[in-house]
Amino acid sequence: MQPASRSGIYNEKNNVRRKILFLTYRFPYPLSGGDRVKSYHLLRHLSTIADVDLITLDQWNTATAESLDHLHSFLRSVVVVPFHKISSGARILGSLFSSTPIEIAYYESRAMKNAVEKALSSANYDLVIGFFMRTAPYLETVTGVQKMLIAEDSRLLADERATKKFSFSLEYFVRRIDAIRLRSFEPEMIKKFSVTTFVATPDEERVKAIDPALRTAILTNGVDADEFEFYDGERENAVLFSGHLGIYHNRLMAEEIVKGIYPAIREHSPQTKLWIAGKDPNSELRRLVASTEGAELFADVRDMRPFYQKARVFL
Repeated sequence: MQPASRSGIYNEKNNVRRKILFLTYRFPYPLSGGDRVKSYHLLRHLSTIADVDLITLDQWNTATAESLDHLHSFLRSVVVVPFHKISSGARILGSLFSSTPIEIAYYESRAMKNAVEKALSSANYDLVIGFFMRTAPYLETVTGVQKMLIAEDSRLLADERATKKFSFSLEYFVRRIDAIRLRSFEPEMIKKFSVTTFVATPDEERVKAIDPALRTAILTNGVDADEFEFYDGERENAVLFSGHLGIYHNRLMAEEIVKGIYPAIREHSPQTKLWIAGKDPNSELRRLVASTEGAELFADVRDMRPFYQKARVFL
C-alpha cells in the first residue's frame, strides 16, 4: 500500500512518518463486536502511513499478553487503562445531578485522562483521534493539534430511536435521560474537533439539524474483499438479521422483526425462514424465536460468512 501523501500524514519529500495518538474506550482485540472491528482496522491502516500510539480502556479485560503482542506488531505503543465497573457505577449516580449524559459518565476515567495528558506532553503529534463519542471528553480541552472524532453514529439519534416505544425498563429510562442531555452535549462536543465523522448520513443530518456549521464528514464501513469473497452459489429461502444482540437497540430490532416484519413476510411466502444470528441474546429473545414457526436463533456465531452466503435476503 502506497502512503497517502495527500492526507498530510505522510511527507513524501522528506520521507517522514507522522505521529498519531488514537483513543478507544474498548480494547480493540480480539475482533468481537462492530466497534472493535472498526477501530482495529482503522489502527492497522493508519499504522501503514504513520507511527500510531494507542491509549485504550479495557472494559472487558481482553488485554491479554497475546492480544497485546499482536497490537504491538504494528503499533508504536499501546497503553492499557483498567476499567473499574464499581467506580463507573458511582459516576453514574453522580451524573444524575448533572447535565452529563449517563453513557459518557460511565466511561469517565481519571487514569485514562492522565494517560492522555502524559502522551501529549511527551510527543508532538500531528493528529489526535478519538474513537466514539465516549472518548471525546478526554480531548475537548486539547489545543495546538488537529483533532478528529470518529463518532460512528449520533448518540442522540440512537437514543431517540431506542426510546420511541415506551418500555418499563432501566435501560429505557437511562436512554430517555440521555436523549434529552445529548441535544446540547453532542453538538457542543463536536464543535471542539477539527472534523467529526459518521458512518451514515442520517446521523450526520441529525447533528447538523441542531447546528449546520458543525464540521462533519462521512466515513463509511468497508468490506475486506480477501476475507469476504463474492459468493455465487445456491442460497436458501431465508432472511438474515445479525448483530450484537446484547445491545439494546439491536435487541429491540430483533424483537420487532420476529413480532411484526416476519409474520408479514410469511403471509406472502410461507416457506421463508428467519435467521437471527448474534452475540449474547437474552432469554426473552430466545423464547420469542423458539415459539415462532420458521424462525431460528444462532447465538455467539464465530464466523458469519456462511450466513451471509446462504441467506437470500439480509435485513
